[in-house]
Amino acid sequence: MRIVHTSDWHAGRIWKSRNRLPELCAVLDNLASFIERERIDLVLMSGDVFDSASPPAEAERAVSEFFMRLGRAKVPSVVVAGNHDNPARLEAWGLLAEFV
Repeated sequence: MRIVHTSDWHAGRIWKSRNRLPELCAVLDNLASFIERERIDLVLMSGDVFDSASPPAEAERAVSEFFMRLGRAKVPSVVVAGNHDNPARLEAWGLLAEFV
């Protein structure tokens, strides 16, 4: 079994007045391409998906697009909430991913 383990994306983070979301989107696109190309069996995201418990919509959209892409490629994923994440929000968001 081939597993990709990732964590600490902190989607939605503003660092020194700079929005880091464009960088994260590029990284997620590269990561998704790698997962598809290498036929990864499972993706484990172990926390701090977002930088806050109430992330901006653009951050949620970027993360959702990544996981929807995995769903279309039939790659299962497991997401564990980190200390920056809202566990209830991630659980509700995860239910939507089941529709892919």
